[in-house]
Amino acid sequence: MQHSREQSETQQREPLDIVLGRIMEALKNLQLRTWLIDHHLLRDTLWHDKIMPLYDYARQNEIDLKTVAEYRGEDINLLEARRKELFRDDVKKVK
Repeated sequence: MQHSREQSETQQREPLDIVLGRIMEALKNLQLRTWLIDHHLLRDTLWHDKIMPLYDYARQNEIDLKTVAEYRGEDINLLEARRKELFRDDVKKVK
C-alpha cells in the first residue's frame, strides 16, 4: 500500500509535548533572554493554549517568549490557521 506525502509527514510528527520539552531544554542550555516563535507553531487558532507550558517555562525563567510579529511590534495574523476562512469565497467560485 502506497502512502501519500501527507500521511507520511503526519506519521513522522512528534507529539507536541516532546517538541515543547526539547525547546525548554534548549532554552535552559542556551540561557537566552528572548525566544521568537516562528510560523510553524502558529498554524492552529488555539496555538497559544497548546504551547502554554512553554510560556509558563519562559515566564518562570525570565525569558521573553514572543512571536516574530510581536517582536516587530505588529499584530499577530494567523493566515495559515485561517486559510479556509480566508479562501472560502475563492473555493466557491471554482466549484
